[in-house]
Amino acid sequence: MNVLVIENEKPEPALLSEALLQLNEPLQVSECHSFEDSLHHLQGRSRPDLVFMDIPFRDHSPFNILYWASMNCPIVFVASYNEWLVRAFEFGNIDYLLKPVDSFSLRNMIDKYKNPGEQFSSHYPFSNGNSHLRNRKRSRIIARRGQEFQIVKVEDIACFYSRHKLVFLIDKNNLKYVAEIRNLRMLGEELDPGVFYRANRKYIINVNYINLFRNLARSKVSVELSIPQSEEIIISQEHVASFRDWISGG
Repeated sequence: MNVLVIENEKPEPALLSEALLQLNEPLQVSECHSFEDSLHHLQGRSRPDLVFMDIPFRDHSPFNILYWASMNCPIVFVASYNEWLVRAFEFGNIDYLLKPVDSFSLRNMIDKYKNPGEQFSSHYPFSNGNSHLRNRKRSRIIARRGQEFQIVKVEDIACFYSRHKLVFLIDKNNLKYVAEIRNLRMLGEELDPGVFYRANRKYIINVNYINLFRNLARSKVSVELSIPQSEEIIISQEHVASFRDWISGG
């Protein structure tokens, strides 16, 4: 059984690879430590039977690797927290392990996928036979308000913004939550580009909550949402053309 471990940096996957080899199973374990190396390996002739992917993967969404590689094998996300749990379940056929991963959990996962072809084949959501799912976008976000966690539908979110290395969202009722998202770049890759737009480094806005926009000096644009914001949302000169194209449905 060919197993691939994908991780950002070398020490952690070495530990996971070593743990896999200690299971005394007939495994051939390979490692990748970058987005480019992962794509090269997954698109090569010797494709894995099972992939363990430590997430998040730098500034890339883990789903980017899956999309571009057109994968037809099972994937196990390995994470320290449950940020990606709902997203993985939306696609189905993606397993999930929380760190620290013990030998018992690894053995159960290997046993589960000893005959991956029988369980997946064309039913895997990222295989070529199901390429229509490759454009599937987030439908909900895990959000925290105080000590409580909620699931917020993306269509009910007026905007996302970053502050103090956290990502916040404002919903249709003007309630603010901390989104279980690492950064706006990764989030933007998973939102419908026809609905959400990266206005600037701080904001992603929903077209359905735009009240109006006005021209400013130096060819900039100010956007006003139907949900009041504490600061003005500015579109820079170099992005005005793409903003107008986006808001007009182009």
